[in-house]
Amino acid sequence: MDKKIKNICTGRRLPVRIQLGILAFLGFVNLYIVRSHLSVSLVAMVRHDAAAQATLVSDACGGGGGPTGPVPQDALGNWTSSVLASNNASASTQGEEEEEESTSHQQTGELDWDERTQGFVLSTFYYGYVITQIAGGRAAELYGGTRVFGLSIFVSGILCFFIPFCARMHYLALAVVRFLQGLAQAPVFPAMHAVSSQWVPAEERTQFLGPVYYATSVGVMLAMPLSGLLIDTLGWASASYFAGLAAVVWSAAWFLLTSTKPANHPRISLEEREKIEKSIELAGTSGGVAAQAPWRDILRSPPVWALNAVDFGNGWGLSLFVTQVPTYMRNILGLSIKQNGLMSALPFVARYIGVHLFSQLFGRILRRGLLTTTRVRKVSSVIMMLFPAAFLVAVSYSGCSAEVTIALMCTAFFFNGAVAAAYTSNHIDVSPNYAGTLMGLANTAHNVAAMTAPMLTGFIINRQQTLERWRWVFWTCVPVYVVTEVIFLVFASGEVQPWNFRGQSQELPQQEPDDGDDDDNDDDEEREVGHRSESGALLGPEEAAKTGESLEDRGRNEEDQLPRV
Repeated sequence: MDKKIKNICTGRRLPVRIQLGILAFLGFVNLYIVRSHLSVSLVAMVRHDAAAQATLVSDACGGGGGPTGPVPQDALGNWTSSVLASNNASASTQGEEEEEESTSHQQTGELDWDERTQGFVLSTFYYGYVITQIAGGRAAELYGGTRVFGLSIFVSGILCFFIPFCARMHYLALAVVRFLQGLAQAPVFPAMHAVSSQWVPAEERTQFLGPVYYATSVGVMLAMPLSGLLIDTLGWASASYFAGLAAVVWSAAWFLLTSTKPANHPRISLEEREKIEKSIELAGTSGGVAAQAPWRDILRSPPVWALNAVDFGNGWGLSLFVTQVPTYMRNILGLSIKQNGLMSALPFVARYIGVHLFSQLFGRILRRGLLTTTRVRKVSSVIMMLFPAAFLVAVSYSGCSAEVTIALMCTAFFFNGAVAAAYTSNHIDVSPNYAGTLMGLANTAHNVAAMTAPMLTGFIINRQQTLERWRWVFWTCVPVYVVTEVIFLVFASGEVQPWNFRGQSQELPQQEPDDGDDDDNDDDEEREVGHRSESGALLGPEEAAKTGESLEDRGRNEEDQLPRV
């Protein structure tokens, strides 16, 4: 039996850092339930005017389940009149069957908001979300990542309790609440980077961060069906109350069971504490953090801009899927709302599976010293970016087959799961002391893409829901993916940058002098501090494995001791 499973089954206490990982996983699940439940609630909150729901689709595939090949089109890419007539006739029976159900839903809504108002309310979250990314990262470095992480989720959860009241008051009141939730949630990812730099040994980061960070996919998968069940049973306000309550309960557990550093934790074993502290010191984490970040060095650092670029590119493709593919499924493939919700969740399942597999694979490669950290980040970025680009383009040529379309999307998102080994922890590779700040910068670029891509999609579609127009939308991913990936391949690095130590209480991790001769003392110091590349940058533990003694011997058995989240 695997030793990890044996430890759990025999009642041995999990390492504190793994307990922290489990709590962080649940925190990210809560984060996305709070963030995304309103999208489901709006369906029940708003009165649906049949006239406003008139479709603008000119070439729907006959309600889904159409032919796998392209349906005949004229020179403009629109269905011929005979095909449209056939589609209208085939859809009439289904429309009659759903009329009674849709009428009942229309009667339950209590708010007279048009689609533009609904879109405005939902979008205000992201305007707040962009503002506090960088500031949140610095706050986490200065005051403790666990504090900022927990406080962010707690505040956004408390704001959920105001959603029903503010929605009934005025849509602008709800927009303010959503804006404040965006402000509150923005520091979460930068704060977790700060937590990881203090709590996760360098040789474990790839395997640790992937399953924890991408619990967001689990949050999306849970939010949609769970919110629907609550709304159907208790009314639309219950989804907001549940999201808020879950966040508050989680926050209480988080603050009770975590601390800012291993040295401050009351229940950590001496062995685990020493292991963590020695590992992160060797990887470049200093004992203190400068009150002023070295902004000039950060903004002039090529690896930093490589991270910003690849996060922008990944954010572009991801936002197109999250915001636009449900519309594509409804208007082009003709899927019902119930089918749409299920199909939209499947790619996130595939992505989370990919996160686990790629993080485990590349984590093993790093620990065994088969590739340097830099090469692992670059190889996995190719898988993360170029494979999805190819499959998303294939989606636009999949015709009217819902099955083929979903299969292609799931495959694209499975390969996108390599993000866990590509750049998720690369900010910590580059600068563990300023990882929160770097994550804030990159996440800002990500969200600029998330706001820009839907705007460009609206400009391309322009109320013409045709396969040709959607093909252009999917093709926009190709140049964005390729250009940002090339930038990452050229400038990315897995080495700690010299400015990581600027302004710190200590320039480099130090070894106390040895009483032996000079040669032995030099050898000992090199083994403790790490190695430097030809450029003079401090190498991480994986790169050190290529040049001499590293954490490999110390962490050889970690694979058998570290439970997966």
